[in-house]
Amino acid sequence: MDVSRLNLALDHALIAGGGLIVDLREVEFIDTAILACLAKYAKSLSDTECRMKVKVRHESHPDCVLKTVGFSHIMDIAVSAPVRECKVEETTA
Repeated sequence: MDVSRLNLALDHALIAGGGLIVDLREVEFIDTAILACLAKYAKSLSDTECRMKVKVRHESHPDCVLKTVGFSHIMDIAVSAPVRECKVEETTA
């Protein structure tokens, strides 16, 4: 994930007003630059009645990192339900 693109997208969303929803469900890895960016925007919303929401996949790297560093105190972390595969085999009758 490119932090400059994330900054730009969040700038535009913040200007539009309201809360921010960041969808990281397709992201495999986040680094400290991404964490700093998310923290900056979450804190900028703390002066308003809005709160940032970040969507992540269950037990993904972003899910584990955001919870480990305690970001649930400054943003809502929405974890998607784990996908359960169901294999159906054909039987010959």
